[in-house]
Amino acid sequence: MMLRLLALGLLAFGYVNTLACTIFLVARNGQVLMGANEDMSNEVPYDKHWVRFQPKNEKVKYGFVTFGYNSFPLTAQAGMNEAGIFYDYNALPQKDEGPAGKTKAGIGLAEQFIGSCATVAEVISMIQLYDWVGLSAGQMVIGDATGASAIVERNAITYRGTADFQVGTNFRTSETPKDKISCWRYNKCQSVLGLQSSVTTDSVRSLLEDTMPFNSTKGKSISWYSQVCDLKAKKMLLFRKGDFSKVVILDIPKETAKEARRIDMDELMARQGVVYKP
Repeated sequence: MMLRLLALGLLAFGYVNTLACTIFLVARNGQVLMGANEDMSNEVPYDKHWVRFQPKNEKVKYGFVTFGYNSFPLTAQAGMNEAGIFYDYNALPQKDEGPAGKTKAGIGLAEQFIGSCATVAEVISMIQLYDWVGLSAGQMVIGDATGASAIVERNAITYRGTADFQVGTNFRTSETPKDKISCWRYNKCQSVLGLQSSVTTDSVRSLLEDTMPFNSTKGKSISWYSQVCDLKAKKMLLFRKGDFSKVVILDIPKETAKEARRIDMDELMARQGVVYKP
């Protein structure tokens, strides 16, 4: 996540209290789609969220939309821009080692790349100039409209490779052998995406529903919001609190052509939410 200080690392990623987050990209049959569940402790500090709309200007090349917790008003958890870049984070256990000799990155890095980059390659070129301290407690999953994707850690980058999909959950991708991966959400995504011959926004939505935390309404964790992103069409479907019967459809270029604004996510759902129809 974007960070102010190293001390915000665990807080920003919410690792101690979170159960899980699931993020994946699939590029298949001309479609480039990403799905993400934002899972966090079902407690009052985490139950309110904001959506920020930033149009392009003399300092922002590409307008963008970002999402965050009211508890962290300056820390975006995820974002998408009008060029088709989407990013989100998986929380990880703390690991403090960073690359030597690089300037430590602060709160502005994520906003810098989401406002100025159109491809994964451009984002990585920017990130590699810095030691992004906050990634000591997480990894960033990023994709673009060409279908490129990567998982970025503080000390490593894992590109998608030969498969046409990539999945990130809550283990260090660069350090975990495939035969040691025990995360059921990761394995579910790998199985489903590996068997599907085609992909649609509804198949992505369905996979997000299937990988929400168990007992989300009564347990200690919940998918506060879920996103289905069509990176080529530059559109996003936003669902709230595990309810996939109602959706806000965001056309990113159209939304960012309007004035800059920040709105409560529940208010956005009340204003623009419609019945979801596959």
